[in-house]
Amino acid sequence: MIKLYDLAAKNTEVRFSPYCWLVKTVLHYKGIEFDTIPCHFTEKEKLPIPNEGKVPVITNGKDVVNDSWKIVQYIEQIYSDNAVLDKSNETFALFIRNWAEYFLHPAIGKVIIPNLYKNVLAECDKPYFRETREGRLKMTFEQLEKSHDNFRNQLKFPLSFIKKTLGENKFLLGNKPFYGDFVIFGALKWLNYSLQGSEDFKYDDVILNYFNRLEQFTLK
Repeated sequence: MIKLYDLAAKNTEVRFSPYCWLVKTVLHYKGIEFDTIPCHFTEKEKLPIPNEGKVPVITNGKDVVNDSWKIVQYIEQIYSDNAVLDKSNETFALFIRNWAEYFLHPAIGKVIIPNLYKNVLAECDKPYFRETREGRLKMTFEQLEKSHDNFRNQLKFPLSFIKKTLGENKFLLGNKPFYGDFVIFGALKWLNYSLQGSEDFKYDDVILNYFNRLEQFTLK
């Protein structure tokens, strides 16, 4: 059985990594049984080798695969049913992956990081998280918090892009989800979990219905 090393909060039942949610939702959609192993940011020694010092990592027998893109490619090679990534959609999949990494994730991060730090993270992870994220963002968490309302408004722009791309479709490519849909779903799960103990982010009806359609695959 596949084992997925999954990023955990102080409550280890709370899993908030967008990349781990991407992999988990693909596994659910394809009907593949798997177990998860909770890991904190600073528990890198838990990860099987080879790894890049971060989750997700999966093991399947003697196989060890890291990086969400490589993991989904691996899953497709060994479980061909309900394909989410193939040659026909790979270019668009890469576009959505890169767009999320460079536009959607940063917009979400600026909204959630102060609350994620205060109310969600395990204490052991807080020094590491503050150092790495403040270095990446070039601003302190306190500065982020002061501009919170502005960052919430900015997040509406990438969400509008998703809405426009969907059009009348249920999913990005029509009536069936593919890799890109699960990338976006993972990001929205990250947003939701990271605002626990704080205010909810209100989606418009199109995005909310899209999210709910994708979430159904995780409830099987």
